Amino acid sequence: MNPEEQKHLDELLSACPADPGVYLMKDCDGHIIYVGKAKVLKNRVRSYFQRIEAANIKTQHLVSKIRDMEFLRTGTEVEALLLENTLIKKHKPKYNIRLKDDKTYPYLRLDVAHDYPRPYIARKQLKSDSAEFFGPFPHGNAVWKIMQIAAKVFKIRDCRDHEFANRSRPCLSYEIGQCTAPCVKKVSKAEYASQINEFKVFLKGNNQAAAERWEAEMSEAAENMEYERAAELRDRIRLMEDILGDEQSVVDTEDLRDKDVWAIWPEPFVKNVRVEATEDWEDGEAVDVMVLQFREGKLVGRLHWGAELQDVAETDEVLASTLVQHYQKNPLPELLILPPQSTELPLADLTMALSDEKTDGNLQLAWADEKKSWWAAFELAQDNVKGWYQEKKEQRMKSADTLGKLKKFLALPRLPRHMECIDISNFQGSANVASCVVFKDGKPFKDEYRKYNIKTVDGQDDFKSMQELVSRRYLKPGAKMPDLLVVDGGRGQLSSVCKILDEFELGFPVISLAKARTQSDFKSEEVGSTEERIFLPGQKNHKKIRDQGVWKLLTHIRDEAHRFAISFNRKKMRERLIDSAMDDGD
Repeated sequence: MNPEEQKHLDELLSACPADPGVYLMKDCDGHIIYVGKAKVLKNRVRSYFQRIEAANIKTQHLVSKIRDMEFLRTGTEVEALLLENTLIKKHKPKYNIRLKDDKTYPYLRLDVAHDYPRPYIARKQLKSDSAEFFGPFPHGNAVWKIMQIAAKVFKIRDCRDHEFANRSRPCLSYEIGQCTAPCVKKVSKAEYASQINEFKVFLKGNNQAAAERWEAEMSEAAENMEYERAAELRDRIRLMEDILGDEQSVVDTEDLRDKDVWAIWPEPFVKNVRVEATEDWEDGEAVDVMVLQFREGKLVGRLHWGAELQDVAETDEVLASTLVQHYQKNPLPELLILPPQSTELPLADLTMALSDEKTDGNLQLAWADEKKSWWAAFELAQDNVKGWYQEKKEQRMKSADTLGKLKKFLALPRLPRHMECIDISNFQGSANVASCVVFKDGKPFKDEYRKYNIKTVDGQDDFKSMQELVSRRYLKPGAKMPDLLVVDGGRGQLSSVCKILDEFELGFPVISLAKARTQSDFKSEEVGSTEERIFLPGQKNHKKIRDQGVWKLLTHIRDEAHRFAISFNRKKMRERLIDSAMDDGD
């Protein structure tokens, strides 16, 4: 930082207001790299620049890149929290807490505007949609079980709308007793609406009420000697129990309110339990957050996130930020149980930040307390998040160990946390396409996978295609440079890539990985294969991969690039065949 930039920052710190609000930190290009909120802006912002040598690596990295700041005053800390969340979603700053779902949690969509609705699986909840959404569910298997129950227990139709509208006689689902056939008016609109209402009660977690009602109806039917009806109700109860298994076991029998129980690991930061970053692993996850969802006293779901923690001043904001982000797009229960003193924001302020017109002022927040009936539920949540954290920590250590071995094996200048692999695919010179896959910390990062149509090469020329791909991907403004580039191919493909890297002075490491080749003497029935071979620039002979972890990582990224390229090539070929067929028809 030059003297002029330092002077500018000193002036900003002097002018920083002592009010609640939000601060935006910017880099030399004016990009927002961090958004934070504070009860007293001046105190919080100055804390970043005091005793910086004692701060953790992440904070030092952040402060070293700050060249400008902007301050937005708010009336209260609650308003600051909401504004901070809005700005984080808008700008996606590099150094903010990032809640990373390890998957997209599915919802169940019920189009109540239809006279005879049916459930669909949806990946996100749309506020503009007139349908009702239930969830999110912890995993896809849970949703498929619900779909089974909809058909087998509540006998709700499973056909698509166009099939429903054009059916003239009942389908197989009706014949096997898994649908009431509203498509051909085997059931009235009112009767079908009753089926849907029962299903909605079940979706809200109250399956026990449905089971108890069916048991009463079964007893009454048996007394009236309606044995077929009694047997049908008995089978319905057993079927639901079989499908659900132990997933919805009763945990809290004293407090049957709908509640979400939140837990964090490492434990609340007032105990100063922290995970320090290392120089090679500076952006590792530092805290995990989990919520267990209880409805009518039953555990019906579990959601979890990893948050990248950047600064010690953020530790009290982890839970507050997570809560606001989660409940802006998901329904609120009656009660939220939070880890003891896991946020400095008062419960009254946090309640105000979360409440909306849907809560009708009935939302209650409470700290976990050993004297309360929900303590067992909190302990269960804490045990779950601790186990999840430990499992991911072991995975990170294993991944770091593998990347460390790869770094040593290839004599790389730094840990290859950002790896990319490129591949070319064509069919006899046509549908010439390319792929680039990205691995971060040894795992696929599919958000950054990219497909390319090769534009300048006619026919089958993998070398020139590679050169086009490299130039288009790495020579564009703002392109990210990988710690290691893997080329799917042998010495020839590597040479073509190195040529353009040298031409444009792109200095990141590159290797090629050739597939194992089949070996046979054509005399015996046994067929062998060679080993996977790594080629390095400037070396005539290939290197053999001895370490199993390194071998699995390199072959994984190579196979992903190959799969991605092949799938794109097949798509292009199908499109050409369809276009050709349409032209012939004309």
